Amino acid sequence: MKKFYSTILFLFFIVLFAGAVLDGKTPDNYFAGKWDVTVVGTPQGDARLIVCLEEKDGKLTGKIVDPATNTEISPISDLTQAEKTVTFYFNAQGYTVSLQLKEKDKNSVTGSMMDMFDASGTRIEKK
Repeated sequence: MKKFYSTILFLFFIVLFAGAVLDGKTPDNYFAGKWDVTVVGTPQGDARLIVCLEEKDGKLTGKIVDPATNTEISPISDLTQAEKTVTFYFNAQGYTVSLQLKEKDKNSVTGSMMDMFDASGTRIEKK
């Protein structure tokens, strides 16, 4: 009888593990999506921008959008991604600007612009 319960328990864990593996989808890229980012303390004051990142062929690409007019400010160039950070460049007012974002929690990021100005952002949820 003890062998029977051990076998049942073993089979239960096998089914549980197989179900988790088969049901689990490859997680989406954390940074893919739209982010409402605020950069504080720039010479022109606090700056708000929408960072639109999408994954194409396994790589992130995107653009910066003006939140007031919903028009593209600049495409994103030279994007690099590590485990919990993404760093990219874009043009703003004639200058190449870098922005680094770090995963804070499920829907929030922190970071810096040009390693001088603090940035924070929240994910814009799809409706």
